[in-house]
Amino acid sequence: MRRVKKSLLLSSLMICAGDLVVSTAVNAQIDEIVVTARKREESVQDVPVAISAFTGNFLRQNAVNSIEDLGSIVPNFISGQSQLSAGGAIYLRGVGSATGNGLIDQSVAINLDGVSIAQASLMFSGQYDVETLEVLRGPQVLFFGKNSPGGVVGFKSRDPGDEFELELSSGYEIEAEEKYGSIILSGPLGDRVGARVFARYADQEGFYNVTDIDAPVVSGLGPALPSSADSLPDASDIFVRGTLTANPVDALDLRAKFTFSDRDIDSYPIGWQRSFCPLGSPNFLGTPLSIVAPQIDIDDCKFDRNIYTGDQSAAALAAFDIAEADADGFRRAKIILGSIEGNYAWDNGLTLTSITGVYNVDDDVNQEQSALPTSALPTSTSYKTNIITEELRISSDWDFPLNFMFGGLYEHRTTSTVSRIPAIGRINGTNEQEQSAYSLFGQAVWDITDQVELSMGARYTHEEKSVDVFRNYVRQTFTVPGADEISFNNLSPEVSLSYSPTDDFLIYAAYKQGYKSGGFDEGALNAVLLNEAATYDDEDVEGYEIGVKATLFDGSLQVNANAFSYDYSNLQVTSFDSVAIVVTTVNAAGADVDGLEMDFMYQVPMIEGLSIRGAGSVLDAKYKQFISNCFTGQRPDQGCNVDVIPGGAFEGLDLSGVEIQRAPEYTASLGVNYQMPLGNNFILGLSADGQYSDSYDTQQQRSPGTRQPSYYKANTSVSLYDADGAWELSFIGRNLNNEILRTVGQNVPLSGSGTGTPGAVNADSLNLFAERGRELIFQFRVRPAELFN
Repeated sequence: MRRVKKSLLLSSLMICAGDLVVSTAVNAQIDEIVVTARKREESVQDVPVAISAFTGNFLRQNAVNSIEDLGSIVPNFISGQSQLSAGGAIYLRGVGSATGNGLIDQSVAINLDGVSIAQASLMFSGQYDVETLEVLRGPQVLFFGKNSPGGVVGFKSRDPGDEFELELSSGYEIEAEEKYGSIILSGPLGDRVGARVFARYADQEGFYNVTDIDAPVVSGLGPALPSSADSLPDASDIFVRGTLTANPVDALDLRAKFTFSDRDIDSYPIGWQRSFCPLGSPNFLGTPLSIVAPQIDIDDCKFDRNIYTGDQSAAALAAFDIAEADADGFRRAKIILGSIEGNYAWDNGLTLTSITGVYNVDDDVNQEQSALPTSALPTSTSYKTNIITEELRISSDWDFPLNFMFGGLYEHRTTSTVSRIPAIGRINGTNEQEQSAYSLFGQAVWDITDQVELSMGARYTHEEKSVDVFRNYVRQTFTVPGADEISFNNLSPEVSLSYSPTDDFLIYAAYKQGYKSGGFDEGALNAVLLNEAATYDDEDVEGYEIGVKATLFDGSLQVNANAFSYDYSNLQVTSFDSVAIVVTTVNAAGADVDGLEMDFMYQVPMIEGLSIRGAGSVLDAKYKQFISNCFTGQRPDQGCNVDVIPGGAFEGLDLSGVEIQRAPEYTASLGVNYQMPLGNNFILGLSADGQYSDSYDTQQQRSPGTRQPSYYKANTSVSLYDADGAWELSFIGRNLNNEILRTVGQNVPLSGSGTGTPGAVNADSLNLFAERGRELIFQFRVRPAELFN
């Protein structure tokens, strides 16, 4: 590695409960997990890819029900929801995409039942009734969507089985006062047809404390609407998935899935609060609130679970072109995902696969963006997207040294983002983007010997994007003809070589390139000038990865390790301009991302049912050459000392050689799990775990208060269940030490002044977070048929 000089740190605990990969059999072997990382079924230990794989039982028993929960079990995985149109951010190894550009594709794609979605909006939907979870780290060129330069999060939901199944479950989380229940109904509908339905409803009071004050609204904005929230988010969730499978003839398998998710939040924004106030209390345009508005100077500027709200303006809220407006804000996010998969296998060893996917999001947000307990900057945003994909591929499974896979992908996407901020005259700013992608991909796998495998492949992608911009319902004209249409072409190869001296040992090396298309900068489109500066270029990556996977001591120990070095060009980065109140996307010159990762699993032979699991990583991810804009109110002595536009104040901040966002240098985890028989038919499961992360930045410009300090999370669980699977009672304690993490840092609008001058006043810092802090969960599951059998 070029700059990684420190060894792995394994100094904390991590959970490994239930039957993740652990067998309680006397032989103390670790159960095999089958993955489809290369579009064929293989043991996770046989795949020459850096991958974290988990069974659905493990996810359920540890209440890992969403993408946001994955940070506790996957090294270098950081995610968080956003109140903006992109929905959130997902980062692997420090590589991710914008939280506020609704027109961008994510660097880390999400694949659900074979349909790849490069959209973080899927974070609004939980993931339940999962068969397996696969997290592939690093560029994934060949098998998932158009291309994924950062990695892939892949969920495979459960299919109906051969027998009738009825399962009921319920749970209660103490801190948020959340109640939830679910039902599974599954089984055959005939000799060749099966169906499965999963449905879940959850309702919570909220896990952040709200202090409401009676404060006058801004003069001229009419009567006040009082806040009624005492905690947030006051939310309910509906999740339904239906699956239908058919095998009309022996050679043909069909599978159709439909997922509906509805998240309804009655108090929003989630977790907006100041984490740093340079004047000791909130400031308004560089002046303390204690002077300009003492009646609302109540924020303690501490990053905790306390949120401050106040009365809102009825007139300002009425200006929104939406069906409703609320003094406490709201979010309404509806998601539909459907897929149809067909596999036809000929007798000659060839299989034809077709996967058709439809993804639809309708998301409305209403909130007070000033983070003040008064109606200073009420805003509303709407985000709608519709994606249709079709993937067709043919693959061979010959008893011959050479096999292949070849296919094509078509994707069509329309996206509409609407921004309404009446206080600055943005009544209805609408961006409508249409894009199409055509992709061809192929791979050849050559078994040079029984022990050596060479795979070579590539993906070619062509993308076209166009945008229409409206201001207050009037279509805008770009100053440069043709600037509203862009296109991209890319060819990304991938080569890997693996060597298996024995069935229990694998060494592999890979060269990969990756790509993500450029696009239109939503922030620039929301500004005044419409020209070629409203776009950003495509992001490219190339590099190397080597790894080893070993199964030792008669199958009781698995050890995996890998090292990687990737060079990212035109890295797409975003920042929030708290003056113009837009999120801008630009290209950094690039970044070097190097690292080491390791994980192990040990089923202790001497103690039946005892397992130990751990993971650790070292990451060195830095910008190459990059001049960023300064944070609001940043002084020259704080780094705002680059004269981008000659004359006047400084505008630029030199981040060359600085750590990129959300890239902790060290992460580590370690945990124990023990399953102890009680009598003839009961099992007691005990676990203790924890996870450590080094500090990292959550804002590009690194304003004070936006860096997440290093942290440690402690977890535990206790389960009592019937050995036949008839019922299970569990208590799960996550993040027992109540760490509240910063996920998105930015400057507070309407605060700070004088950027780039010696007398500048730093803006207040604001952090958004979606993690709850401590969770104390009781849950119960029962299968009536087994219970009374």
